[in-house]
Amino acid sequence: MHLNAVLPPEATAKESRIILTGDRSLLIEGHQGLLSYDSHCIKARLKHALLICTGNDLTISQFACDEMQIKGQVLSLEFSS
Repeated sequence: MHLNAVLPPEATAKESRIILTGDRSLLIEGHQGLLSYDSHCIKARLKHALLICTGNDLTISQFACDEMQIKGQVLSLEFSS
């Protein structure tokens, strides 16, 4: 069995993956670091962009070398180069 045939394209391309669940939970897989963090704005470096998450009562509930979980009310996501 060829492994790439069963993996989604984002897994083989080493791209970041962002999963927003409602407006209360944001999972970032494949981030490359945290740039700034407060309860209203979190900035994370992705492979090809900067992700700016704004909201209310934002917290980082999980942080690992390539995965970050943000909780709170997510109001906007913005990508910047």
